Amino acid sequence: MKLFLRDFDAEALEAGRAPSLPEETPPPSRVYSADDVDHLIAEARETALRQGREEGAAMARAEAEAGQAARSAAALEAIAARLTDLLAQDAAHRRALERDVVDMLVEIGERIAPEFLSAYSADLAQARIGAGLRMAGGSAKLTVRVSPEVAQQLEPQLAAMAQAAGLDPAPRLLADPALGAGEAGLDWDNGGLDYSLERSCEAVLTALREAAGKLNDDQGKVG
Repeated sequence: MKLFLRDFDAEALEAGRAPSLPEETPPPSRVYSADDVDHLIAEARETALRQGREEGAAMARAEAEAGQAARSAAALEAIAARLTDLLAQDAAHRRALERDVVDMLVEIGERIAPEFLSAYSADLAQARIGAGLRMAGGSAKLTVRVSPEVAQQLEPQLAAMAQAAGLDPAPRLLADPALGAGEAGLDWDNGGLDYSLERSCEAVLTALREAAGKLNDDQGKVG
């Protein structure tokens, strides 16, 4: 009779262990041939060349854009300077033209004023008297003052002029030796007017002379 001795403790310990896993076998190392190495080197060289070309093209574009911006800025500055010169020349030309026009008007006015006064003074004075009569409508007392020469021409017409203006009776006509052919005066209740074609012409000529003098002074200051 054979007796087998069992180690129950060892069996229990062995039963509680996790099953052991088989060890993983590492993949076999790749062996590169000379052709593989040449191919890898060629790929690396092509990648480097492509990156170099791209970086070079980007730098070239940046330099070209910077150069174009600089040229555009220079061109705009040149245009602005030219426009400034043209505007200055135009302003100077305009001032010279204004001065010439005013000088011409002064010369024409001084030449024709005497002829104008001689030809139209009496007629214009009578026209101004007609306007004054309408202004004085309703006045009980009205006196018309003109030069003796105009008085002779006006006397036959004064009654009709007064009637057209609604005046009754007709105004009193006074020949004033102190007045010229182009001058007239009207006096009525609480009002009156004085007219002088010669003074009006002289006022216009004075304004033109002052304008011409100012333009000449400005031209001298400018250059």
